[in-house]
Amino acid sequence: MTSNSRVTPSPSSGLCALFVAWSILMPCCVAAQTDSSVTVQLDPLSASVQHPQLTLRAQASASLTQDTVTLTLAKDVQGKNAQAVNQLLARAIDWAREQAPASDTLRVSTHAFRVMPVFTRDGKMNGWQGHAEFVVESRDIIAASALATRLSEQLVLANVAFSLSSQARHAEEARLLTEVAQAFRDRAQLATTAFGFKQYVIQKIDLGGSGAAPVASGMMLRAAPMQADGAQPVDVPMVPDSVSVTVSVSGTVGLR
Repeated sequence: MTSNSRVTPSPSSGLCALFVAWSILMPCCVAAQTDSSVTVQLDPLSASVQHPQLTLRAQASASLTQDTVTLTLAKDVQGKNAQAVNQLLARAIDWAREQAPASDTLRVSTHAFRVMPVFTRDGKMNGWQGHAEFVVESRDIIAASALATRLSEQLVLANVAFSLSSQARHAEEARLLTEVAQAFRDRAQLATTAFGFKQYVIQKIDLGGSGAAPVASGMMLRAAPMQADGAQPVDVPMVPDSVSVTVSVSGTVGLR
């Protein structure tokens, strides 16, 4: 006699199956969490913080003779007519340009060209006064001195200033940069050995220095009284000064 029977799963058997499935999946979840945790711990940025850091500074300097001269020559004119005064000034500047044509080593320019009325103490106009400046900049100091002597026939030498050219400054800065970089590395290596470490890693670098920005120096002359055309030339001796060019480097190194 055959009987049809149905097996009804009990609640406990379902829980057992769920537990088995959870047990199978659980190691995968645990492994994934473990791998993620290890990755964070091995972050090189976090590990580098544990190494000691050292701040260092090095500097290199050189003294250079100023190689550029700037001459300022002035012309002052007085007259009863503004147009006549203006023409006299323009004629003097044109003559100066003819004496000093621009070239690779010589630059000329005109400054402070003005014509103004002249008043008496009681406020009445009493003619016109004109002023103009002719500026010469040259890296050939000997030639500039001869030019100043020639221009003093009609213009008054009002100022002489010396400076270091940008070409000479940049060339010296490039040379000093190589020198100061080597000095920084030498100091870092000495410190690494002195503190018992094997090597260092440069982490930050800052460059600085004076750069010897052009500074006026040398002869500073007051404007002379107005002189008549055809005055005797005046010899202008010129002796440039020296300036210091400095390049510095500061930075942080990590000791290993």
